[in-house]
Amino acid sequence: MAAFYFTVCIFPLMLKMSFGLKCQSMLIPMCYNVGYNYTKMPNQFSHATQEEAGLEVHQFWPLVKINCAEELKFFLCSLYFPRCEEHSTKSLPPCKRTCEKARAGCQPLMQSYGFEWPPRMNCNSLPSLQDRSDNGEPLCIEAPTVKPEIKPPAHSCNCTCKYPSQYTPSKSDTTKCAIACQSNYFSTQQHHLAALWIAFWSIICLLSSILVLLTFLIDPFRFRYPQRPIVCLAGCYSLVAIGYLARLILGSVGCTSEVGIVRSGIGFGNFNASCILVFILVYYCSSAAALWWVLLAVTWFLAAALKWSSEAIARCSVWFHAVAWITPGILSFIVLMKSEVDGDPLSGVCSVGNNSLWSQRVFVVAPLMSCLVVGTGFLLGGFICLFRIRHVIKSEGNGTQKLEQLMLRIGVFSLLYTIPVSVLVFCYYYEQIERESWEKALSCNCNPRPETHLYSILMLRYFMSLAVGITSGCWIWTGKTL
Repeated sequence: MAAFYFTVCIFPLMLKMSFGLKCQSMLIPMCYNVGYNYTKMPNQFSHATQEEAGLEVHQFWPLVKINCAEELKFFLCSLYFPRCEEHSTKSLPPCKRTCEKARAGCQPLMQSYGFEWPPRMNCNSLPSLQDRSDNGEPLCIEAPTVKPEIKPPAHSCNCTCKYPSQYTPSKSDTTKCAIACQSNYFSTQQHHLAALWIAFWSIICLLSSILVLLTFLIDPFRFRYPQRPIVCLAGCYSLVAIGYLARLILGSVGCTSEVGIVRSGIGFGNFNASCILVFILVYYCSSAAALWWVLLAVTWFLAAALKWSSEAIARCSVWFHAVAWITPGILSFIVLMKSEVDGDPLSGVCSVGNNSLWSQRVFVVAPLMSCLVVGTGFLLGGFICLFRIRHVIKSEGNGTQKLEQLMLRIGVFSLLYTIPVSVLVFCYYYEQIERESWEKALSCNCNPRPETHLYSILMLRYFMSLAVGITSGCWIWTGKTL
């Protein structure tokens, strides 16, 4: 009885579990209906999961959509998700002839945009249909016969990504296309100008910030509280500038090396060291700089309104550092957990919100606006108190020259922060309004391309992202320093 129970119930279950360990159901929508339903991971590119392989294979989605070769879809799927069969312990790659047909149809189009056929798709490394194993089984699979696709009428509204753009999943009804790093959306001249523009202002920002840091090291007494956060502010912007300059050494880290399409979905689940490093330098440090601006306003308020001494404020410095460094760390951790890091096609750096307006609103605009409003509130409160102190001193017949000089320096420094950040918020606001219609025009042939100033806005945004680091040196612009 026990043997019968084992044979009927347990043994089939063990077979099913054993099969499940070897073969997996196809989970990637792009590879549905390609002639087989099961695959085996890891694949030949060491992708451990289908999701990991899917992130890479979707870089070629625009080529599949325009159907440059009927065999391309089957070739990509069988290459990244090799067919797995129950009776075989091996996975079957595509045949050499399938690869050659896909390459013959798509390589000329890729070359017209400056891309080469990827080396990892070398057709000569694949087996031929005539090759057989020792037991006579084929070593590869051929693409099935594909029926000719019926193309829509020319007057229909066909929304699809145009090569070399990349399809990315979107909750909206329209196709979401991420702009390629080199495409006809921005001209080659615009790309070169953007690279020079960013490099120039990054170098100026770095030099200005380093000047503040060197002044602090030479004479720390000049940066006692409430002015001490200026040093941290300059330190943050020096790292932001290094993040923008990293592309001069690392190349365009925001682009994939295979087909030159912007990276997306980078995080703990899709790790890319250089991209995440630049993300930390740019996003984490700029977020920390915004908080140090708030803390600068808070310390000025404590000194002016509540009459705190420099020593009393310094005793709270541990809490200041905890808020300024941990809060951006939490935001950065959430971004990496959600794999929201993506590449900027124009600057070539990795940040957040380049391909997702929602991510830009939540992780960039909202924190920036909050810091601007809170910091300005404390700043105005401190100025009101300083004006009252000035009025009292004048009424007593004492000189107010030193106090007025301090108020002037604080006022100038505050304007040199609030104006660039306000313009930066405006740039994000304009992008939030115009980007969706602009992207829609790139993918839908019935939507004319709108006349937007997106390139100019992006160039202005890059400058304003570094402007505060450039103007941070104004605090040391005194006769003593010069």
